[in-house]
Order: sequence, then structure tokens, then C-alpha cells
Amino acid sequence: MEIDEKPKLMLIEWVDSTQPVPGWHFLDQAPEMEIVRCLSVGWLVGETDSVKMLAPNLGNLDSGGNAQASGFIRIPTQAVTREVTLIEAA
Repeated sequence: MEIDEKPKLMLIEWVDSTQPVPGWHFLDQAPEMEIVRCLSVGWLVGETDSVKMLAPNLGNLDSGGNAQASGFIRIPTQAVTREVTLIEAA
């Protein structure tokens, strides 16, 4: 990905399913129904109508070539509950 400037630094709040509960359980003793609130921070390196992609690490920005990123996370847009654009300190 060639970039002229860094992508936006974002905090994205989103919801996810919980980890499956192992073992057999009677339905009248089923685990609590809940979702997990997640917070992710990173550079918004990709976005479509269905997904937002953050990368917490960017590199090779000043070389004039392709920028690099690591730690990509893809968040379904339907799961997003809040987005905040973060401002870098000078």
C-alpha cells in the first residue's frame, strides 16, 4: 500500500460473541446470554461497507516505497457501536 500520509488513527468499539462454553448442560441451566464489548485501536488501513480494517503497527513510511503494517484486525461494520478518530500528540 503506497500512502502519502498515515491513515486515520481510530478507536473502534464493537461487540463480539463470547467464547463457547464447553460440555453438556441442561437447557434450564444454560449459561448467561451475553455479548463481549471490545475496544480496538489502530490505523484505519481499509474500509468497505461490510468491514473496517485496523493495523496497530505501521512501518516503512518514509522510504518512498510501499508502507508496511502488522497485526491487522478486521471488524464487521455491523458489530461497530462507536468510532472515535484519535489525534496524535505533537
